Parts: sequence; C-alpha cells; structure tokens
Amino acid sequence: GEAHVSIIAVDPDWRGRGLGELLLLHLLLDATEHAAQVATLEVRESNNIAQALYKKYQFAVVGERRRYYRDTGEDALIMTGPPLDAAYGQFLHQKWQTLQTWLVAEA
Repeated sequence: GEAHVSIIAVDPDWRGRGLGELLLLHLLLDATEHAAQVATLEVRESNNIAQALYKKYQFAVVGERRRYYRDTGEDALIMTGPPLDAAYGQFLHQKWQTLQTWLVAEA
C-alpha cells in the first residue's frame, strides 16, 4: 500500500527542464494505478530545490533521519504525500497536462 521514492536524479546539464518533475509525476501516477495508498521519500535537508518540487506535489515533512546520508553524514527529511485517492489522481492528471504543455513549448 506504500510507494517509496528511492532516487530521482537528473544529470546536472539537464536540470531545470522539467525532467525531475516528469519522473516524479510518472512515479506518482504509476503508484495510483497500482493501488498504493500513500507515497513517502527521504530528501537531503540541504536540497531545497527537490523539497520545493515535492511540496508542489503536496508532500509534507513528517520527520527526519539523523546522519542518513553516508557520504556526508547529512540528515534526511522524511516527506509524505497526501492519500493517493481519486481526488489526488485528478490533481496528478491536471499536473500532467500542464507539464506536457510546458515541455512541448520548451522543445
């Protein structure tokens, strides 16, 4: 019943083009289609750009994991999205249409 986002990464040369959002959105749509009830993830405390994306998709900080990242010892914020119900599915489909329009205009 839970979708857990492990890693979303975009090559630095391709950042700022909507690809990270496209990956997250596809993952969330897939989770709703597979009857997941909630989505969670961990994000570096210093990664404000990723946090802003997750907040755009209604994720909220629900906790933290101290020294979670082995490479730096940085803390992780635990974020959880809203219930993956029909209303959120509709929200995701609206985001999908908006993102598709934006990506086509940018191409």
